[in-house]
Amino acid sequence: MTRLRRSLALLVLALLLPGCVGGAPPTFTLERVVRTDTAPRAAAIDFVFEGVNPTKNAYPLREVVYTVRIDGQIAFQGLRSAQVTLPPNDARQFRIPAPIPYDIVGRLAGRTVEYEVSGTVAYLPPGPIAEILYDLGVQRRRVPFRDGGLLEIPPDDELPEFLRLSPDEAGAPE
Repeated sequence: MTRLRRSLALLVLALLLPGCVGGAPPTFTLERVVRTDTAPRAAAIDFVFEGVNPTKNAYPLREVVYTVRIDGQIAFQGLRSAQVTLPPNDARQFRIPAPIPYDIVGRLAGRTVEYEVSGTVAYLPPGPIAEILYDLGVQRRRVPFRDGGLLEIPPDDELPEFLRLSPDEAGAPE
């Protein structure tokens, strides 16, 4: 009887495991940085990422947890829903926003500084068991990302104009 139970357990595991394992994880690359809005005290910046799915199964992307650093200091931390599904063997873009306070930009006026965006993207592997495990918080697959570049910040007397310019005009990577 014990042998029969063990055999049945292995059979069930063999049937369910492919749905839990999925395949290779997606990859994420920062494609461009876009200034989307300005306010008297901050500039809104979107980081546009491309997610690539190397498998034959769709990957719904869930939450993105991220940090934006400017000149080595944390400028923003956030949690955002990716709101996209990566189709099988394909790629899709998604945006994560970051309001950057004027006081951070103002203190760096007239300099070229490094920025970095880093974090993790949670995704849902294929299969009903994987979805149940995700919803229960038992198994949440996450892929890390990290990218950055240089940002030219104009002199202090030009900062209000800087916040209204497009990324190309301001010297930020597109």
